[in-house]
Amino acid sequence: MKLLWIPFSLFLFGCSEQPQLRPDIHQAVSVALEHNAPDFDVAYTDLNSDGLEDAVVMLKGMNWCGSGGCSMLVFQNTGADFTLISKSTVTGRPISVTKTKNNGWNDLIVWSKGKGNVLMIFDGKNYPSNPSLQEGISEEDILKAKTIFK
Repeated sequence: MKLLWIPFSLFLFGCSEQPQLRPDIHQAVSVALEHNAPDFDVAYTDLNSDGLEDAVVMLKGMNWCGSGGCSMLVFQNTGADFTLISKSTVTGRPISVTKTKNNGWNDLIVWSKGKGNVLMIFDGKNYPSNPSLQEGISEEDILKAKTIFK
């Protein structure tokens, strides 16, 4: 009978050793910007194939957006929290995730004013900080990607 109590108690009370699958993105944005979290949109997707959904954040408002676009933040989900991986300025929508990877992370396609859709390749540390300096991408490649922001 005691053996039946163990699975029941784990079900009833939970197991505190399991990582949180989706940490608080609002807290992560506030910490990353050293400022109360501004308005933003977020899309969750596994960018590094670790089984955890990472976060792509598009900041909103006049402090984070200009005529060229808005700031985009990419966070890695560690299971316990989100860690800032990358910050890019002048980023526009749509934003898509490709099937191709570089340095273990999916490439991103973002809109860049004056250039159209450009490819953002992870360099092992982060994505490029300025999309307008990146290469364009074909319509065929765009159609193969998964859109996360329209």
